[in-house]
Amino acid sequence: MPQIPDDGRSFPPIPMSSFLERRKRRVPRPGSNASHTPDQTAKPQVASGAKGDGFAGLPQATSGWIAALGVTAGLAAAGFIGKLSLQQFLGIELGNWTALDLSIFAGRWAIDTLTIVLQGTLAHPILWGVPILLYLAPTLVSFTFPLDDRRSQIAARVSIVFATLGLCYALVWCEAPTLNINGWLTTSIEDQFNEQGDGVLGAREDDIRTALLVSKMEGAIQLPIPEHGTPLMVCGLTINQIPADKFPELRRRLKPDYPVDAAQETLKGIYAACVIICLTSLVALYLHQVVEKPTLLDDGFRLLRISTSYLLLPLVAALIPYMYGKLIYPSTFPAVTVTLKGGDAEKDSPGTKPAEVAKSAALPTPKHESKPGDSDATKPKSTPVMLVVDETDKDISLLNIDKGPAYEVEIRDRSEIAYIVRYDKRDVLNYILRKGEWLPEMPVNCTPP
Repeated sequence: MPQIPDDGRSFPPIPMSSFLERRKRRVPRPGSNASHTPDQTAKPQVASGAKGDGFAGLPQATSGWIAALGVTAGLAAAGFIGKLSLQQFLGIELGNWTALDLSIFAGRWAIDTLTIVLQGTLAHPILWGVPILLYLAPTLVSFTFPLDDRRSQIAARVSIVFATLGLCYALVWCEAPTLNINGWLTTSIEDQFNEQGDGVLGAREDDIRTALLVSKMEGAIQLPIPEHGTPLMVCGLTINQIPADKFPELRRRLKPDYPVDAAQETLKGIYAACVIICLTSLVALYLHQVVEKPTLLDDGFRLLRISTSYLLLPLVAALIPYMYGKLIYPSTFPAVTVTLKGGDAEKDSPGTKPAEVAKSAALPTPKHESKPGDSDATKPKSTPVMLVVDETDKDISLLNIDKGPAYEVEIRDRSEIAYIVRYDKRDVLNYILRKGEWLPEMPVNCTPP
């Protein structure tokens, strides 16, 4: 072979014999005694795509796809739980349950959750930071001592107890009271205010329900103006004019300077507390240090940790999007007026399907020329402003917000609709509360939006 001149930049040649000798010493032959080989503890390297890379026995690309599908399924499940919660909260049927719609709902849930938690912790770092550090303190302390140290075992037990108690608090005090907040459009607002539970948990449910109602009263509450001597008013009524026996929680919620903002902060604080407790409990349970010499008491705590990790923690985590659908997600829908092709728009009873409807895009208003012989029954008639709660290719579900206090959904087939005029979105609960019909008497100066 021709010799390559050594210019100082090339590497010296490696003797093949020395390479083979090193390989023989590192990987002993089957059946040989390798106890005295110097490289006995060295582990053979695993090639990419073999076991240990991602899922066992699967290539890295395949394991990545499986992980992505798992994330997508988790988001779809969270979207389903959140949308089901919103449907129960309003008491009306909602459509669009495809995987894409549920994923979009879940994406908004994830972004809103991250925003609420970050805003809460950054606005009040001491108020949130100190409880989090105290909550995780036993877990962090357990890793500072050796495994056989008694203090490490005590800290590990305390961390398990803290995680269990925190999850029980989130489940019983924050999430469980939202389970009975249902059917707000099929039940009058006055009944929602007057509904009172029994015991401590019932009082907690009443407090959350009232805070949720007050958080929707933007525009219905007139803030006091001390310079003019104007007190705080709700739809034209002062606090003293609101019956204390019917609305005790409402009067208490109206005491802050900005009742609507205070109620919204209360709901966001409850939601953020559940999220933080769930995350910190996950860290405390899965960073648990294994005891080297377990006793019978350690076995009991191990059973508690397993039951908390696989039963209580998933339940609390699943109810987080459920809370979001009721406490955080806005109850807004597109406002429209529907003009039917013929006949009176008020003839059809709610829930009937006259036929089929044209495309529900916002179309320009067509001109209808009156002809001799046309009666009022054949002229196009427009419905009042209604909210679109569901749309499909065949029909459209409309909520008439002027027919209360119990509201029903009218289903119109698209073939009977001449055109639809769309407006901005409206919060249905805010609209109902601003009308003031839930109060003992209708104030004169309270007008709906």
